[in-house]
Amino acid sequence: MNRTVRVFFSSTFRDFSEERDLLVRRVFPALRAKFKDRFVELVDVDLRWGITAEQAERGEVLPICLAEIDRARPYFVGMLGERYGWIPAPGQYAADLLQRQPWLEQHKGGRSVTELEILHGVLNDPTMAGRAFFYFRSPEYATKMGGDYLSLSPEDANRQATLKERIRKSDFPVVEDYATPEVFARQLEQDLWQLLDDAFPLSEIPDAFEREQQRHEAYAAPRRRLYLGGDSYLESLDLFVSEGTPRIVIEGESGGGKSALIANWLSVRAQCFTEDLLYAHYTAASADAADPTSLVRRLCEAIKRRTGSTEEVAVDSDALMDSVPFWLAIASAYAQSHNTRWLLVIDALNGLPENEDLRWWPSFLPDRVHLIVSCLSGRLLDVLRGKGRWRSLTVTRLSLEETKTLFETYLARFNKTLPHELSERVFEHPLSTNPLFLRTLAEELRVFGEHEKLRERLGFYLSSRTVDDLFERVLERVENDCGSLEVKTAMTGIWASRSGLSEEEILAFADLVPASWAAIRYALDDSLLESNGRLRFAHDFFKIAVTDRYLSEINSGLELHRRLATWFEGRPTDARSAEEVPFQWRAAQDWVRLQACLTKRDMFEVMYLSLSNEELLSYWLTLEQHTDASMERDYAEAWKSWKAEDSSKETGDLADSLREVLVFSGRYGGFTKKLAELSVDISQTVQGPDHPVTGTRLNNLALLLQAQGDYAGAEPLYRR
Repeated sequence: MNRTVRVFFSSTFRDFSEERDLLVRRVFPALRAKFKDRFVELVDVDLRWGITAEQAERGEVLPICLAEIDRARPYFVGMLGERYGWIPAPGQYAADLLQRQPWLEQHKGGRSVTELEILHGVLNDPTMAGRAFFYFRSPEYATKMGGDYLSLSPEDANRQATLKERIRKSDFPVVEDYATPEVFARQLEQDLWQLLDDAFPLSEIPDAFEREQQRHEAYAAPRRRLYLGGDSYLESLDLFVSEGTPRIVIEGESGGGKSALIANWLSVRAQCFTEDLLYAHYTAASADAADPTSLVRRLCEAIKRRTGSTEEVAVDSDALMDSVPFWLAIASAYAQSHNTRWLLVIDALNGLPENEDLRWWPSFLPDRVHLIVSCLSGRLLDVLRGKGRWRSLTVTRLSLEETKTLFETYLARFNKTLPHELSERVFEHPLSTNPLFLRTLAEELRVFGEHEKLRERLGFYLSSRTVDDLFERVLERVENDCGSLEVKTAMTGIWASRSGLSEEEILAFADLVPASWAAIRYALDDSLLESNGRLRFAHDFFKIAVTDRYLSEINSGLELHRRLATWFEGRPTDARSAEEVPFQWRAAQDWVRLQACLTKRDMFEVMYLSLSNEELLSYWLTLEQHTDASMERDYAEAWKSWKAEDSSKETGDLADSLREVLVFSGRYGGFTKKLAELSVDISQTVQGPDHPVTGTRLNNLALLLQAQGDYAGAEPLYRR
């Protein structure tokens, strides 16, 4: 279930600035705080906020507004007063907009932008029931305010009255005659809270495994769009599986469609072969997906949940890697007892670190367990081939006929065709047989509106020598449309982030108003991937293009990481900052700031709760490699400034948490022992000598003494 909620706000411009200000500064921050722990990302889509009245009333945001309404479905809020709003003249509708939205033809010159939003967002779509709200402001308030709050003419007053009456008769919820903007803000917050509390109840909060599952599904979804020319590959995979082939490797060049093949094949299998047990892992789906430990842990957890096994997934990395055959045996036994089979699919195995030796990879596959892997040529594929006999399926370049079909079909979806002479120029390009290059080129030509300059524009794109070159030209086009600085700041922010940025973060970091960002996102939609409320690049070609275009200067990447680290440090210290801040200081190679970050009490507390011990240790190992830092010594120094010398339960918990991290990291010195003893003493005092927590901490102290070689000290604690 998608846990990103986008709420589109529609109203006239000049007379609703008070309500909009309350939405941005009070209502949505309060709602975000309430839903933060439910992993729900709330986005308020208000494209008029931050732009001038003239821009809004020239209709410059209408195409983006309609697209954002579709993206926000099914959440829509309409606010109406006495002002009807600006009516675009018939000649002010762009031709491509009318082509995409033919229903607008009947309304040209007779409907305001606000009414068009309401028609498109709600009244023309009965499926919006239960998710759209309307709020009508009291006429007395408009009379008191005067000026822009009043209707401009009797004709406009009639249009507004007619629109309100149609909304009333539509059975969508309407709050009538709210007295002030403050009353509206309170009512809206209450309505949205009730709606979202029902949609995302406390009882259904996804855990880490489920959130990662959503990231992989988000990665696969766009790769299932318009899959042409791959029927033979789908049939080959079906044949291999039906013949009982245990190991299948999909090969082919980057951008050639391997991920799309896997996403579409799994989708078909899920619909047609419901007895199959399907598991997919895309190494490019998230920041952690290409980490071998994360990959194996997710696989084991998936088997555990599907089989209902009571066995625990190992926490220690080495034990986890060694447990793969054990979990595959559990999977096999389950499949045999249920007369089914497992299809375990890993996309882009080459996304793992270059030094990965695949020691954990199974050389033996038990019955009813099939492995399907895609991988580029190189060292990892060579290592993979040493792990058993593989049947290979090679995804080749498109044939000329397939190239023509894909290109023409894509354009035809938008009622577009390219003159024969220009089409031939496309098909002569050496990259035209690469599906990603071809689709991207077709999309760029589709949105280009100056027919007389089409030949010149095509030459501009066909001058690309690589796929990432093409995306550099896409960026140049978007810069011309949306502003160079705006595009650069937003894209480099995403580039530097650990696992993408939310829209709220992009707006704040890049200092963008919603309308400006919406235009950029709309223009780069296929190059951006949204998952769990964050946006990241959809593929490496686009990341390379951003790198080449904006980060070519020496140390520019380091400086960008510093900027992002500083920016996140200026925000509340929470799980999100713990995820980004130490990562950014390490990427910036700023060891002083990394050390300061790791030894801050509030940052340690959130890192302990939100990061794994392995990750926290990895920061210290990097720090110790480049400086004279010492994990135990530096925490001992920091402890003095943490003001944790009292005997409260909070201090005991903090001491035990830090002890756990140090012991996990193999730091068995005097300070670690002091923490263990302190946590025991406080637990005995606060919770009692017979409390289970006291027993656990006694055991932890005994384990530490044993590791130090103090068996005489450990034995009585164990006995107790």
